[in-house]
Amino acid sequence: GVAGDLQSSCWLAQSFGGLVSSYFSGSLLEAYGVRAVFAATAFLPLLVSVFAAFVAEGPQQPGGSGRSAAAAAASAAAGSKKNELAATTTSSSELTIDSLDDVNVPVGQRMRLLWSAVTNPKVLVPLSVLCIWLGKPSADVPFLYFLNNELGFGPEMLGRLRLAESAASLAGILFYRWCLKEVPTKKIFLGTTLAYIPFGLLQVVLVSKWHRRWGIPDAALAFGDDVALAALGQVAFMPTLVLAARMCPPGVEGALFATLMSAYNSARIFGQETGGLLTKFCGVTETDFTRLPLLVLLCTASSLLPLPLLG
Repeated sequence: GVAGDLQSSCWLAQSFGGLVSSYFSGSLLEAYGVRAVFAATAFLPLLVSVFAAFVAEGPQQPGGSGRSAAAAAASAAAGSKKNELAATTTSSSELTIDSLDDVNVPVGQRMRLLWSAVTNPKVLVPLSVLCIWLGKPSADVPFLYFLNNELGFGPEMLGRLRLAESAASLAGILFYRWCLKEVPTKKIFLGTTLAYIPFGLLQVVLVSKWHRRWGIPDAALAFGDDVALAALGQVAFMPTLVLAARMCPPGVEGALFATLMSAYNSARIFGQETGGLLTKFCGVTETDFTRLPLLVLLCTASSLLPLPLLG
């Protein structure tokens, strides 16, 4: 549908930007140093402010008057969605969805409609699964130290690794758009969760250095598992955004998207923090990687935690 195409197009643009920045990150760091890279990363976001000055968006008149023909057409096209949402929200006249076209509608009313959208089982269950999956303990930081200190990956190699991850995220979005857009969300989550396990175990092989007995280069495994996990993570993230876009009440789209991204980022932060505690418990440091295989194995096994919600 339109929601799936719009969400995938937006994330394609973001992934393309990440692809470009990843391509230059490692080589710029080695060629120009840390200060130049930080200066570039500080300057580029300022372009957003420059482009924002050219965004044509007039003030909305109270009572919905003065809306453009395009806005009126969009409102008419959203009629079927409003009818669906009316069945999922309270029947109180105070929560009339059409009234959200009025800029004078109280914030409390918009918050109640936002709450009705977030707590809708069609959105809440996938969001809960995604948050549990993202909130699992993460071994990213000790794994990065392992790549840098133990395997000797320099800035350029780490930049190439980041480039491969961005390309995989881009491929994941395209794969969802072309092949999975009409697939039920439950099947997508179940498939990505189960597919995560063998690729996560590749990290165990890498940090255990078993692959060297078979003559497999370090870079081959490092690129292989990171690329696959980045693609799977993006595929798992897209259905929640698409469902939210379909079920969102008109007038609170921005608030709902911000809520979803807050949940997404909070889950990732929680995963980093729990991963830090687990790292300390396992005794892994920036120089001692003796128990890193155990840490990676525990983090990989924790990815199965969302499965009960998919039953």
